[in-house]
Amino acid sequence: MKIILLKDVKKVGRKDEIVDVSNGYAQNVLLPQKLGIPATPDQVARLKKQEGSVIEKKAYGEALLTKSINELRGQRVVIRARSNEQGTLFQTIHAKEIAAEIKKTLRVEIPEDTLDVEPIKKTGEYPLTARSSSASAPFTLRIE
Repeated sequence: MKIILLKDVKKVGRKDEIVDVSNGYAQNVLLPQKLGIPATPDQVARLKKQEGSVIEKKAYGEALLTKSINELRGQRVVIRARSNEQGTLFQTIHAKEIAAEIKKTLRVEIPEDTLDVEPIKKTGEYPLTARSSSASAPFTLRIE
């Protein structure tokens, strides 16, 4: 019996996959536990349509991320933080704070996981890069 899985099932398949299982397993395990539905032509068509919309949304999100990263290219971001006389910061600056400052000053929303940065503990200028699967942009971060 062909079944469309609604959840990942160990040793059977992953979510939204069409699998062929025995009638007994489908009727006694998968269907009662709502782990799958019969793969009727209507359900298969709905699954294909759903997969297409997921791919479109993913492509649109990637295009927006690429545009945002390209807007960041060559920019200079300044963060003011408290430090001692030697330039050591009282509080370490992480990617989260950098992304928030970019959003605040440049009005460009960048996810923090796209920033290649180690935690910053001293004042000064740091060359950084924002990366995604399709774009990368260098920019400068200045800690005052």
